[in-house]
Amino acid sequence: MQALPAIINRHSMTKYLFALSLLFSQCSSGQTFADYAKLGFTAQQNKNYQEAITQYSKAQKLEPHNIDINRRIGLMYYYLPKYDSALFYYNLVLTDNPNDSISYYQRGFVYLDSGEYQKAVNDFTTAFDFSKTSADACFNIGKSYSGLGNFNKAIEYYKMTLTLLPNDKISFYEIGYSYASSSVPNKDSALKYYNKAIEQDKNYYDPYFNRGLLYAKQFKDLKKGHQDLEKSITIRPKNQLSYLYNGLLYFDEKEFGKAKDMYDKVILQYPDYAQAYYERARAWYGIGILNMVCKDLDKAEALGFAQATEGKKQLCK
Repeated sequence: MQALPAIINRHSMTKYLFALSLLFSQCSSGQTFADYAKLGFTAQQNKNYQEAITQYSKAQKLEPHNIDINRRIGLMYYYLPKYDSALFYYNLVLTDNPNDSISYYQRGFVYLDSGEYQKAVNDFTTAFDFSKTSADACFNIGKSYSGLGNFNKAIEYYKMTLTLLPNDKISFYEIGYSYASSSVPNKDSALKYYNKAIEQDKNYYDPYFNRGLLYAKQFKDLKKGHQDLEKSITIRPKNQLSYLYNGLLYFDEKEFGKAKDMYDKVILQYPDYAQAYYERARAWYGIGILNMVCKDLDKAEALGFAQATEGKKQLCK
């Protein structure tokens, strides 16, 4: 059985974004600048980000160094996502105003989503240094350290976030994930913080999913593992990983029929899910229906799952 990776509930820039001012500066162009800015903001509210860029850019031509407009253009490019263009505009703002904490904060997300975790650490730390009361910036320093694989530092900043935002369920979850993901996992601490996250929200998908894997793989408690994975399916019926890993646990228990049922359910929802066909082929083999083994391996191979090709060499001669 393959290792069961924990999944990360990716941050949301929308959730953690600083509130942006709705006031635009008035310049010598007067109403024309304001009109473009207003049209851009309307498009932004409607999530028509390309149109927002078009209108904001017209305003930007009239005021090339307007910090609010340039920052907004950067944000729109982030949402598209076109990270190089977003960086250009955030850099433009910070050249004009090296103390613009909002641009450091927003640029941190561009680096975080681009996998440039050290640069994300630097930007979020700079934003946090402007105001030591920003739980959002503090949290995202932790996310950046997590990306670097430095889970001890990540835990440090998540715990600091909890001093600023007590009972934050996402911080509890991320601490649990960090303990579980460390080079020497601390299963008891991971369980403690997954439990705390669930106490805050009984319908929080991620800690149920990861706690289920923790129970199964670290505590060897398959019953609780299945219970948590089933709960995660109830909460989020469209998440393919819950079905897949629940099936993998059943396969390890040699409950091949139950494993196949899990794969049937996920394939019904995701007919192009290559790994599910491969795993169902293994379940068919355990059940003893060999003609279905090769059928599913053919499908997995056609969908680009390399292990299916090796399986066919051994079983479908």
